[in-house]
Amino acid sequence: DTNGVVATQTYSLLMSVTTLPGGYVYQGGLVWMPLTSTLYTYAQAVTLCSATINGLSGWRLPAEQELINLANSGAMNGQGWSIGPDLWSSTPYPNIANNYYLIYLPNPSFIGTAVASNSAAATCVH
Repeated sequence: DTNGVVATQTYSLLMSVTTLPGGYVYQGGLVWMPLTSTLYTYAQAVTLCSATINGLSGWRLPAEQELINLANSGAMNGQGWSIGPDLWSSTPYPNIANNYYLIYLPNPSFIGTAVASNSAAATCVH
């Protein structure tokens, strides 16, 4: 300080690091699990994403805009993702009950909707 007084304090920092297997993508401050090859109803996709995945909890189904950002970023290129199926988003389609936006990753400008009982692929985000 202005009087020339100096103080020191030692702190300990405990940190936990989770290493995820290959195929996971880091983009926009988020971690993305690889796309599923299994098709799920909306409720099944939500359940999948609320589970503990590879020892890490806190996953969720991504929003429509997050999927569009992922597709446009190119972060998944070369990761071995099987790109092609429509993916569930957590974004409800306005004014139609039980309908959610689907995102087609090769062309994120092609956005569809589906009734929650339909099946689509999923990815979870953390």
